[in-house]
Amino acid sequence: MDSRSPRPPLPALGFVVVVLGLQVIAGFKLLAPPPRFTALAPLRLAPSPALWPFLDYDMYSNHWPEGRSIDRPRVVGLALDGVRHALTADALGLTYRTFRDEWMNPLRGGDRARATGIARRWRERGGAPLAEVLLENEPAIVTRGGVAAGPVRVEVRVDVRGDGRGAAEGAR
Repeated sequence: MDSRSPRPPLPALGFVVVVLGLQVIAGFKLLAPPPRFTALAPLRLAPSPALWPFLDYDMYSNHWPEGRSIDRPRVVGLALDGVRHALTADALGLTYRTFRDEWMNPLRGGDRARATGIARRWRERGGAPLAEVLLENEPAIVTRGGVAAGPVRVEVRVDVRGDGRGAAEGAR
């Protein structure tokens, strides 16, 4: 009777070692130091997503303590007849990233031109004429029992009727 335990085949062991090694390289960003470290720029050999499917982000690096508020902004159009319309990336025919970076984030700063652009794009896509564009935030609150919706707060309100009355006002 042989007392030695069976060893895994060498190719399988080699594959596991290579996969774990690539995950360590991606996870610690060894081939993609952050751009803020300009001295390490020559080492940026494999920025994200070059090492896909290996994860290069900190999946569980932060905890969310109880009571923490997580912003959930949304853009809403108030039609002339008072009906509220959700002005989402899909409704405006945009990708979410374009909507967020080029439309919603500037609107957070009270950019009236972005608000009128959103209203114009909404109208071009067959939506009802808008009186106002609002940026609302309904935060998610971390509680002991899970996530709960916080109170809705209007951060930015812009009159987009085009009659010259619409100065941007915001809570920020």
